[in-house]
Amino acid sequence: MHKNEENFRAALELFNNREYAAAAQYFSEDLVWHYPCRNPLQGVYHGREGLIDFFTRLYDMSNGAVKADTLWILADDTHVVRAARIYFEPGGKLVEWFGASVCDVGADGLVTEAWIYEDDVEVAKIFAAMGHG
Repeated sequence: MHKNEENFRAALELFNNREYAAAAQYFSEDLVWHYPCRNPLQGVYHGREGLIDFFTRLYDMSNGAVKADTLWILADDTHVVRAARIYFEPGGKLVEWFGASVCDVGADGLVTEAWIYEDDVEVAKIFAAMGHG
């Protein structure tokens, strides 16, 4: 397994455990996190604080119920690409979608820029179900 994949998986595990500050250490201090999806979290987040803000808002809006299963990760010296199945069960009804993260990685092994792509139609359902859409 490439070192950048190991680091990305470690960061994901920390995010899933809501250890945001520890997870953010795998990302550059001047990170640019692009989230172009059409929902209330849409935007560009800057730095580790911006990344922590994004994940805090995501989990708060879903009452911590959003889950993501990594399908696969591809990594080399300068990139990480992750595909994931993301799901949520508002009111016992499963809402499921797919997403991908495309990341640039610096020579220091830290993610410097990331683009997060999701199935906009499906991901919007989570926010509608929670009264945020």
